[in-house]
Amino acid sequence: MKTPDTATNAARSEVVMVNAPHGDYVFAIYTKNLKDQSWGQDNEGFKLIRDLSALLWNYFEPRYGWKPLEEKKYQKLW
Repeated sequence: MKTPDTATNAARSEVVMVNAPHGDYVFAIYTKNLKDQSWGQDNEGFKLIRDLSALLWNYFEPRYGWKPLEEKKYQKLW
């Protein structure tokens, strides 16, 4: 999976190329004007990106059974 990402205080974005079992796919998510300007993994923009990513994976790969890590287990990035 390749993920160039961008973030400012009021925006989060992610472009992802997924190498899925039934074929690759690419998606991009862009947000702006976020009220939550925190930098933690619980930021509303980061949560939206994770939720949409999981939604797309489960749509394209419904039989794979992937589940994300629990929120508290995300690695601190800085």
